[in-house]
Amino acid sequence: MATQKTITLYSFSELSKEVQAKLIREYSNDESFLDFDFAERHILREIENEAEVMGIQNFEFKYSGFYSQGDGASFTGTLTKELVVEILEQASNAKDWAEVYGNKLDEVYVHRNSTMYVHHNSVEVDFFHDGDDLEISLEDWRQLMSYFTDWKDNLCDKFYNRLLESYEAIISDENIALLLEDMGEVFLCNGQVLSDSVFDEDEEEEADAFPHGDERYYYT
Repeated sequence: MATQKTITLYSFSELSKEVQAKLIREYSNDESFLDFDFAERHILREIENEAEVMGIQNFEFKYSGFYSQGDGASFTGTLTKELVVEILEQASNAKDWAEVYGNKLDEVYVHRNSTMYVHHNSVEVDFFHDGDDLEISLEDWRQLMSYFTDWKDNLCDKFYNRLLESYEAIISDENIALLLEDMGEVFLCNGQVLSDSVFDEDEEEEADAFPHGDERYYYT
């Protein structure tokens, strides 16, 4: 014979600290619950838009994460002359020098040099120039490469850190606690979630016997 029992359900904040900590640990590994994909798509769109505004043409971005050796971010693309001049001027603090080289270089581009990883060292900057139109000393060539490489590395790290910070915010104890609280009064005192389906099936069968009350009953 079925036995009628009243079940008390709790919100996350009403549970004991020990049970709350246990739930946070359990849900911190549940990717479907945390849903980083939504934040990731938003950030990737932001990065693409920034690259376009900045002056990186044919921009392609890749990253891997998080917390494994070799993780990082990188991009490939061709730099507009305006961006080239801006990079050189900011790095050298010499406007005339930056404009001479920036406007004389035929093409400055970032290309991939490795397919094993996607961190900033997996791409490098190169450029073309007409030797008849522009003479580059070895010292200046090294300086140009240094400026472009530093810019590339810093931008790769900036993009990666933005993704990492968003991911860390999503998996933080504070965010998981908020998400669990938003679930409402669905927890037993031990942290187990009592699914609505348990009640829905029984409520349909017992609709005539309990037509009015708001209390929920669990039958064993």
